[in-house]
Amino acid sequence: ATASTGAGGIYITETDAMSISSINAGTGNVELESAGTITDVGGTETTTDITAAGVTIRNATGVGVDAGNSLNLDADTLTITTLSGDAFLTEANGIGLGTVNVVANALTLEAITGNITDNTSAVTAGNLSLTATANGASIGASGAANDINVTLSGTLSATASDGTGGIFIGQTGTL
Repeated sequence: ATASTGAGGIYITETDAMSISSINAGTGNVELESAGTITDVGGTETTTDITAAGVTIRNATGVGVDAGNSLNLDADTLTITTLSGDAFLTEANGIGLGTVNVVANALTLEAITGNITDNTSAVTAGNLSLTATANGASIGASGAANDINVTLSGTLSATASDGTGGIFIGQTGTL
């Protein structure tokens, strides 16, 4: 992999699969591009793999292995463009969703201690699973401008741990 830093960010391009042990950009952004799948070295654990203000993943063939072996983030925002395989991610705190495009593949995202919020969200997926596990956590927020906006070709599963935070999702097309 090649890496360069600038303006506090870390930008990595890999011509094959990418296995991440730890990337820490602090308050900077991380951008990853891989011709293969992006996974974590640790396997089935929730140790943070990427710390950044924002994480962007481009052109990968997948992220994580399955829901039990996800890529673990500690980021404020997430953007995924043109993913040709499934994506499995956990977030240590809350995360704002931007453009997240896994085409007709599966996307599984779990926020462990915070909310999943709208950050100009435009989520495109086959099957989508969103989970906010903390007490009082929510997915989206009240008001159409705060919904998590999705376009799905498959099924939606959304769980807010104790239900007090709520689930607010807007769907383009049929669900």
